[in-house]
Amino acid sequence: MIAKENLLGKTYEELQELFVNLGEKSFRAKQLWSFMYVHGCKSLDDMTNLSKELREKLSQTYSIDRPIITTQHMAQDGTEKYLVKMDDGKEIEAVFIPSQDRGTLCISSQVGCNMGCTFCNTGTQKLVRNLKAHEIIGQVMLLKDIYSDFNLEEEKRRVSNVVFMGMGEPMQNYKEVLKALKILNHNEGLSISRRKITLSTCGIPSRISDLAEDLPVNLSLSLHGSNNQLRSQIMPINNQYNIEELIEVAKEYYEKSNCKKITFVYLMIKGVNDSIENAKELVKIGNQVPCKFNLIPFHPWEGCDYESSSEETMKDFALYLHKHGFLSTIRTTRGDDIMAACGQLKSKSEREKKVFNYNQ
Repeated sequence: MIAKENLLGKTYEELQELFVNLGEKSFRAKQLWSFMYVHGCKSLDDMTNLSKELREKLSQTYSIDRPIITTQHMAQDGTEKYLVKMDDGKEIEAVFIPSQDRGTLCISSQVGCNMGCTFCNTGTQKLVRNLKAHEIIGQVMLLKDIYSDFNLEEEKRRVSNVVFMGMGEPMQNYKEVLKALKILNHNEGLSISRRKITLSTCGIPSRISDLAEDLPVNLSLSLHGSNNQLRSQIMPINNQYNIEELIEVAKEYYEKSNCKKITFVYLMIKGVNDSIENAKELVKIGNQVPCKFNLIPFHPWEGCDYESSSEETMKDFALYLHKHGFLSTIRTTRGDDIMAACGQLKSKSEREKKVFNYNQ
């Protein structure tokens, strides 16, 4: 049996082309788009504005299926972690973080990750495969289903913000991530402002430049080391793209995108990168590009020897950056009791190693 193609992974323009190829008017794309993303329909049979004949024709080849939630955990602070299974049985994790003024959904872009960052539990899983656009969007649709988040004015939506900070390196799956961004941002569908979408990356300069041209959203750069030697020790990607290259592309992105300041994310690891000397080096980096620093306590996981910097050390570190003109926040830990905090995500998927083209 041939698997049906999921329409959730098609951009608006691709849907228009699909209907024209079926001998239909292109405006049918707008009707289908609205049914999927405004009304949250889960079945083509529910799309009554389309003729029965057209629905049957579409159903022969296409679906609008969501992935499946297999496990759900609720943290004491209200953070929710979901284990999500794809059609082929592979699993990823998504995390929903509710707060007073927003609801932030942290989604994955790959099954596993091959960045090899020594502080990250996800990286120990190794990369299995990229997610398709419909699998990325499917994570958002699942949460909107749970919260009955369709047909609502923007200020009433529970899922208001989306961050690509889950499993995987988004820039290694650029083609599918970009399609997902376009679907999230489309003003006649999910209509999530690009200022409420954040993409977190270890830093692949060519793809960051592409994003500045294609659909600039908030950019969060994982720094974690204040100099090249240190960053290379804990983030192997720095051997390929060093801090100087990261600074140059960050400046380019800021200038082209008209977005907020670049966010440099910095994990605070006891005795590794948390000295005032490290803070001084960050000031030198920050003086080269409009930015802010997001300091994150290290979240422990089994098998890792790192420890989080003390609260006092983090406050002193943040104060030094602040005194030198930089916004430097210490991120509040959310969901660490269910392993849903930054760097803790790791699904139960088979730990396969696979070689494929990252430039797709």
